Amino acid sequence: MQAKIYLFALLLLVSAVLVQGVQDPRCGGTPLSHFRGDASDHKWTFKDGGCTLEGLTGYGETTTNMFDSEAECTSLCLG
Repeated sequence: MQAKIYLFALLLLVSAVLVQGVQDPRCGGTPLSHFRGDASDHKWTFKDGGCTLEGLTGYGETTTNMFDSEAECTSLCLG
């Protein structure tokens, strides 16, 4: 009986660690790079362990690492 309790506790701990480590796949994409010209729009990107507001070039971005708000970026990438 005691062994089952320890096994249950271990499985619960492992599942909690695995769930905490899951990130949205978009967070791992290439981050937007800083654009110095006249930005057509601004989006949030995840890079260097945080969310950063970057300007869009207007030429069609090829990355999925773009978010409409800081809250969306933070909740999906930083949990």
